[in-house]
Order: sequence, then C-alpha cells, then structure tokens
Amino acid sequence: MMSGKKEVERDFVGRALLPVFCRSRRAGVPVLQLSALMLAIVFISGANRIERRTLEGFAEPYQTSELAASEAGIVQEVRVELGQTVKKGDVLAVLDDEVLKAALEIAQLKAQSTAALDAAKAEIELRQQKLAALTELNRSGSGSREEFARAKADVEFANAKLKGAQETLAADRLEVKKIDAQLRQRTIRASLNGVITDIHRDPGEFVSGANPKLFTVVR
Repeated sequence: MMSGKKEVERDFVGRALLPVFCRSRRAGVPVLQLSALMLAIVFISGANRIERRTLEGFAEPYQTSELAASEAGIVQEVRVELGQTVKKGDVLAVLDDEVLKAALEIAQLKAQSTAALDAAKAEIELRQQKLAALTELNRSGSGSREEFARAKADVEFANAKLKGAQETLAADRLEVKKIDAQLRQRTIRASLNGVITDIHRDPGEFVSGANPKLFTVVR
C-alpha cells in the first residue's frame, strides 16, 4: 500500500512538472538551469510533506509529590480517583477521627465552663469582706490578731485558687486548639495542582508511621 502511494505521488509530481519542462525548453532555457529548477520544486514539495507529519511521544512530569499522613490511622474515606485532576488544598482523603472528635467536644465543654473561675472569684470576695471587717476591729482594739492573720491568709489562698482556675481554663482552651490541629492533620490535602497517578491505600486500610504514603500527584 505504501509503495503504491509513493508511485502515485511521484506520478502526480511528474505530471505537474512536465508542462513546466516543455514551456521552458521552448523558451530556450538551458537544460542545467531547468534541471536545478525542477529539483528545487521537488525538494520544496517534499519539505512541505515532512512538515505536515505528526510526531507522537510521551510527556514526562516535571514535579512529583508523594503525599503522606502525618499520623498513623485507618483510612476512613478516599475522595479522588486515579487520573483525576486536583488543585492545591483539595481534600484527597480522611483518616479515622471519631475518637478525636469526641475528645474535641469534651475539651470545648471544659474550655467554655467558667464555674471554677466564678467560684474562685466569689470566694475571694467573701474572704476580702471578712478581712475588711477584722481590720476595722483591730483598729478599734477589739479584734484578735490571730483571727486577723488567719483571715489574711485565707484571702491569699483564695487568690491562689483564682489563679489556678484561670490557668486551668487557659490550658483547656489550648487543648481545644491542639485537638483541632490533630483533626486537620488527619485530613490529607493536595500540596500542588496536578493529577493523581497512584493511590497507595484504600478505605479501611491502616497507614503506619513506617509507610505513611497515600497518594502520588504529578504536574
């Protein structure tokens, strides 16, 4: 089939050049110049055919990202498929997070509760009132020095309890941030714009610290 096509092409070029050759000979063009003109035409025709050829090949990625889990756990959900195009920040998978979600709710309740803080403030106010009354008695000479000293110590102790309640509340709020950060780490997101070329874990499979790789994304 190919040889037949080439013969047709050569016959077509010959038929196209024959009138040019005849007219040039009648006009007295030297054979050498005429031969050079015909060769140039044939070369240009072949070059045009070469330029129209389609070349096939393979495109190689210039950036590859191996996405891994920062914590061990069971894959709860995979949200992408092989060959899917993703954007940076897209959620690709989620590890099991039920325990962390429950811990977060408990931490949020503690962080929102001001009962211990309110009790400590009320105790300080009560101790300060008692200390103020004993101070007036001591000024009039009818108070007891021992009772005054004990009331003063009670105020200092109540202040310490208030400070402890404040620190506990601050720690509870930090615990909320910590658990929230752990939950975000169990959500695997794309680090670049690209295509999913490999999925290393399916839902239900365990991801260990020794082999945390989950996805391969390429650009």
